[in-house]
Amino acid sequence: MPSSPISVHINDIELNSPHDPSTPSHDPFNSPIFHRLLALVAEQTAILREQKDTLLDHGKKLETLAHDAVNNDQPYDADPEPMKNEQTWSAVYEIAMAKMREEADEWKGLMDVSLVFIAIFLTVLTAFLVPAAQNLLPNSPPSASGLQNS
Repeated sequence: MPSSPISVHINDIELNSPHDPSTPSHDPFNSPIFHRLLALVAEQTAILREQKDTLLDHGKKLETLAHDAVNNDQPYDADPEPMKNEQTWSAVYEIAMAKMREEADEWKGLMDVSLVFIAIFLTVLTAFLVPAAQNLLPNSPPSASGLQNS
């Protein structure tokens, strides 16, 4: 039972592919569609090579930029004796002074709070101790002037 041929239309070129092996077939590699596909594959290959070259070129440029950026972040590595470099010690001094200023300001704030607390505590303590101390003193004997008035 022979089947009907499959018809494919690509760019107004018709390719008939019979499924019946008894019918004589023509060479599918010698058709206009196949030659057009070969030309498209060759064009795509050329474009891919061009993209590859562009990507490799951009990769080299990116590596150069990254290398330059890393070098700019490390200004003191080129110095053979960094311990004798004045710029290094100036930078260390500035960093240390900034940290010490922060700590001193924090200590000053804590000291102010402590002094206020101590002053309030001593005021309250004195307010309670003065009357308590007066109650602990023995009563003084009546003075002569006090007896004469009675």
